[in-house]
Amino acid sequence: MEKMQKDNKGNEEKEKDYVPLMISLSGKNVVIFGGGEVAERKALRFMDSSNVIVYSPTFTEALEKANEEKKLKAVSLSLKTSKEQVEPIISDAFLVIPATSDTKLNSFITDLAKQKNILVNSVDGANEVVIPSTVKMGGLTIAISSKGLSPAATKLARMRIETVITKDFEYMIEIQNELRTYLKEKVDDQKQRQKIIWEILKSEEIWNEIKVSKESATKKAFEKAERMIKDLS
Repeated sequence: MEKMQKDNKGNEEKEKDYVPLMISLSGKNVVIFGGGEVAERKALRFMDSSNVIVYSPTFTEALEKANEEKKLKAVSLSLKTSKEQVEPIISDAFLVIPATSDTKLNSFITDLAKQKNILVNSVDGANEVVIPSTVKMGGLTIAISSKGLSPAATKLARMRIETVITKDFEYMIEIQNELRTYLKEKVDDQKQRQKIIWEILKSEEIWNEIKVSKESATKKAFEKAERMIKDLS
């Protein structure tokens, strides 16, 4: 019976589901333990959107450079599995990332952060937070994740998406944003505005024009919108 309970608990962990969210980290502290390549990758990912603090006895050249440029804060510290040491460090953290080469230390930091209800992204396996691979194109952000099961598959998916999602999408998003503002002034009915937006988004003519220039595509999009507005009268 005890073995069955343990197995069921393991299955629950494997079946843990994740809800994709877009969260602003502005003004929030991301605390990273470790100064190697993995910690570097995590730090460089977050340093432009949050307050990154990295604790480690040593740091990669990239982390040292980022510290010198004040893009993050690197604190030289000999890390220990000590509650007295770790607890004050993570007390103001929004997200904790244990990224040392010591799995026992990483596990200790993870458990302590969980006790404090602090979000954790562990490099040793999926935890409360899985950091997705992302494709960014202007206002468009696509997040890809295998829930930590296969980083290689996630990378391949990102590479394939990047062959489809081109700069055209960035221009279309900008056109759509301009149209939304314009239509709010011209059309009271939200469903009608949505219909016009969708028709322009699906228009092969507009997409083809984007390849010529954003300006000409914008002009054609507004002309199409004005025709549709007149048809509503």
